[in-house]
Amino acid sequence: STALSPKVDLHVPKDDRAVLSTKLLEAIHQAMAKEPGERFGDATEMSQTVDRALSHTGLEEYTIFLSYRASTDGALAQILFDELNNATTPKGQRVTVFLGRECLESGGDREQGI
Repeated sequence: STALSPKVDLHVPKDDRAVLSTKLLEAIHQAMAKEPGERFGDATEMSQTVDRALSHTGLEEYTIFLSYRASTDGALAQILFDELNNATTPKGQRVTVFLGRECLESGGDREQGI
């Protein structure tokens, strides 16, 4: 099997991982697909899909870590960050996203900024 690019990791407490469905990861991978025809048709479609993936779990907060190749996936990662970060699901759950460019100190050592 081939690895999906970019890599997306969900960071939630170990005890809560079982409640996460693969639907959220599938939605993120679709949003970040290299081929435009494989992506969502528009932001509304993506938002609705992510809301459906998040709404049934009951977790209070989500943290999504986006790991991507800046040279090829940077623009898509930024779009996903802009759409998802601080969004609220229909059940009022806040979504938080880690995007390296937004979270690391400018000019600092990558290891120290994480």
